[in-house]
Amino acid sequence: MTTEASKSDVQKRIRTTALRQAQEIEERKKLQTQIADFVVEAFDLPSQPDADPARPQPSDAALFKQCLGLFQPSDLDDLIYERNIDNRCGYALCPRPNQKMSHNGELIWNKQAGKNFKLVNKAEMERWCSPLCQQRTIFVRAQLGTEPAWLRDIRAVDIKLYDEVAGESLADSLNVSLPSSISALSPICRMLQFP
Repeated sequence: MTTEASKSDVQKRIRTTALRQAQEIEERKKLQTQIADFVVEAFDLPSQPDADPARPQPSDAALFKQCLGLFQPSDLDDLIYERNIDNRCGYALCPRPNQKMSHNGELIWNKQAGKNFKLVNKAEMERWCSPLCQQRTIFVRAQLGTEPAWLRDIRAVDIKLYDEVAGESLADSLNVSLPSSISALSPICRMLQFP
């Protein structure tokens, strides 16, 4: 009798575990579908063809931030790729076309002289209309979660746009407290200031 009861308990636990895993997989699929839908919604931004990426429409900025709440960096890369196929800047709040370089090589000059001179990847430069939109995207990417959406608390995500924090210290704008040992290093602190 005890063996039948223990077999029944084991089967019940197995069934419960299988159901829980199936529900988790279903939730994961729903989130992945929602992320794909958000990529499509962000693809259509901005809502106005003459929008200024430095001062986006509040509704566009809110929608973009909502989309970013579930994104990982790879999802942002998918959005950039889709916009580039459509010959648009990779930054979702910019209506301008992305750059097209006439140079056939893989590396191009960054159009700066002196110690700022660099050879940069042509494909990377062609993803945006300008270095400023590239900075805006990098700023957003730095705030994205690296864990999949189903493994993190998505309600707590508060994405800030680059132009919303211009002039503030990076640490203050992202609500990061710097230890006193770091804040004493003035060159590093100056690097954390936006121009």
